[in-house]
Amino acid sequence: MCDQGCGLTLRGTDALSPGLDRLELHPYVRRARGEEPVADLPDPLKSILAPTHGTLMFQEQILRIAVHYAGMDWPDADRFRSRLSKVEDPDERAALRLMFLEGAAATVGAFPWEAQAVFEQCAAFRGYGFAESHAHAFAQHSYASAYMRRHHPAAYFAAFLTEAPGMWPASTMAAEAARRGVRLAGVDVNRSSTAYRAETAQVVRVPLSAVDGVSLDTARSVVQERLTGGKFTGVENLYDRMRSGLGALAELRLTFDPA
Repeated sequence: MCDQGCGLTLRGTDALSPGLDRLELHPYVRRARGEEPVADLPDPLKSILAPTHGTLMFQEQILRIAVHYAGMDWPDADRFRSRLSKVEDPDERAALRLMFLEGAAATVGAFPWEAQAVFEQCAAFRGYGFAESHAHAFAQHSYASAYMRRHHPAAYFAAFLTEAPGMWPASTMAAEAARRGVRLAGVDVNRSSTAYRAETAQVVRVPLSAVDGVSLDTARSVVQERLTGGKFTGVENLYDRMRSGLGALAELRLTFDPA
């Protein structure tokens, strides 16, 4: 999962590779492929950057460098990371640099030019950078989503349409589902629930609450009545058993499948 997290980080921000041509592979990729050797770094840099093949990629790595290489405590390290990522004033940057170089000399005996190179690498990590925990959590979610879409497409699209993250309209997702062989079955008072539901490996049932004017509470009432009193046998039976709260359901031409 570490490789997926690093890959998402590389795609998510350009701050990790300042000046790097978009067509050029990031050093992490080349090193992960064995196309270039990992630099022989001194400890503690070697252990801190080992998971990312000697490249600085996550906010937490800057914190660890500030603590274990430059001798800061954790609160000071977090303030250093935050200030360094936003600093514009040359004097403030110089003060941060001096603090880092002096701390590195006292903590690991680093020469000024060695600590300067590490400081510049940290300083290049500007703007938005991924937190390691966020990257790994997002990678796990992305991997699981890709697996579900490939092997359980109906369940995937049912969950996606129910969650409705807002990035795409439902019509776009329905078209994508159809492209992948998943059919959306219409509203049925005896089959629809309060959320999109996978009926088969290739069929997703549209929920009652997807109908304009039908509240989630109304949909829940219909489902509860169906569970306790059995399936509805027709429109009259629906009205008799659901005497209030039907709202827009009263004007719908609903399908009834007693099977």
